[in-house]
Amino acid sequence: MKYTFENWIQTEHWEGALITSPTGLEYLTNGVSKWEPNANRKYRIVDSISNKVDFKSRWNMYLPYDQIEGVK
Repeated sequence: MKYTFENWIQTEHWEGALITSPTGLEYLTNGVSKWEPNANRKYRIVDSISNKVDFKSRWNMYLPYDQIEGVK
């Protein structure tokens, strides 16, 4: 499945990305798992994360059949 990159995000415990599915659903991801945003999953949009290379490596390792388009 192809996801669209929206923004880099940071939570209290990890960094990752806000992505959108082809059906329009938003997800938070740390490169290993995806979660739907809700009131309990607080995050803030940031300009960048500390290690984009690690994020992309985790995504390719754990979600090899999915792609993110437009990662900055």
